[in-house]
Amino acid sequence: MQSNNKLRVGIYRDIETPETNIGGAVVAIDNLREKYKNIEIAETNKFVRLTPSGEKSVPTNTVNWLETLNHINIVMTDRRIVDKPGDTPPENFGVIGTTLYRRLRRPFVIVDARFAWDSADRVVTHEVAHVLRIKDSGTYFDKVDHCNHPACIMQPITRPHLVDFCGECSEQLDERFYKLSKKRIRNASMLGRALQNLSDNLVQTTRPFPYPNTIE
Repeated sequence: MQSNNKLRVGIYRDIETPETNIGGAVVAIDNLREKYKNIEIAETNKFVRLTPSGEKSVPTNTVNWLETLNHINIVMTDRRIVDKPGDTPPENFGVIGTTLYRRLRRPFVIVDARFAWDSADRVVTHEVAHVLRIKDSGTYFDKVDHCNHPACIMQPITRPHLVDFCGECSEQLDERFYKLSKKRIRNASMLGRALQNLSDNLVQTTRPFPYPNTIE
């Protein structure tokens, strides 16, 4: 039975790349759970349709929004992440992971597992920290949403040798998790979903579904 004071994480595969490896996301959340007991993986066995069938990339400005009861959602894909349909980034350069925000809807993470190679766990850790609003202040805050400490995983580009948070980002993460541990973490209510739909009725949404079923 899931606890009311835990931050629930859903880890999903992109239905367009059903064989995507989600291991990096599981490792990232398991590593956070070793230190912060109030985070847990809620499900890992479902798929989501981020884009219309056959789309070769994942354009973030038209992606379907996730509708789940989890607090953090992570979608692992083997498609390139681009800003808009038709973008073709160079083969060896592009977006490895991104965190999407929109009005009342809960942010969610998309990671290109193939492009991330063996650093997928670090990319997921970086993006999950963004969901928790790190980085948003401090001596090393770059005034946008990243850290400029030379050895911090919250740098704008997550390099393979950057495996941990700097002291400042670590303190911010400790503070976020401590505050969460002191309050009841609620599910999204039916009223909340209704408000989302009213505020963003042009946004296409998708709910996680078992393979090989299609979206409703």
